[in-house]
Amino acid sequence: EYAGYFHDGLAVIKQDSKYGYLDALGHEAIHPSHLFATDFSEGCAIIIDSLFAGLLQYNYILTNRQPVTGSTGPYTYGTLFHNSRALINSIGSDGLIMVDKKFNQVNINNQCSFFDDSTVSFHDGMLKLYCKGHLSYIDTLGRMLIDLQLDDGGNFSEGLAPVDYYG
Repeated sequence: EYAGYFHDGLAVIKQDSKYGYLDALGHEAIHPSHLFATDFSEGCAIIIDSLFAGLLQYNYILTNRQPVTGSTGPYTYGTLFHNSRALINSIGSDGLIMVDKKFNQVNINNQCSFFDDSTVSFHDGMLKLYCKGHLSYIDTLGRMLIDLQLDDGGNFSEGLAPVDYYG
C-alpha cells in the first residue's frame, strides 16, 4: 500500500494496513505488524504497536530490529532523534522530556510543549517550543537560550530564525 524512502538502510512500508520495513535489497527486514512506523533517523525509528489506556503507545527500535535500551513506553508522544536528542511525553508526565540515545533524561522545563507539529526537531542545534505562554528556543542540553515575548517564529537556519510580532 505504501513504500517510503530509505533512511539508515531501511524503508518503511505499509501492507494490509500494518507497517514494517524493507532492506536495500527489497527483502522484508521487519515484518509489517505495527499500527504505525516512522522513517529511521540516526539509527532509530518509532513504532506504534498498541493502545495503552486508550492512547497510542510509542516505542523506539534500532535498525537491527532491537528495541532501544530504556525506551520501553508507554509514551503518548515521541519525536525522531535529531542532534542525538528526542522529545517524549510519558503517561502521567506534566510536560516534555528530552532524552539522549540511551534514554537518559536531559533537563527540560516541564512547562514547555511543542509549538506546532512542524517543529519537532532541532535546527542548528535549537528547538522551538511554547513555554510559559510564549515562544522559546532551547538547545540540545535543554537550556532555554532564547525566551521571547512573541507569538510566532520560525526554525533556525544558518544561525538565524524569523520571528513575528503581532499587535
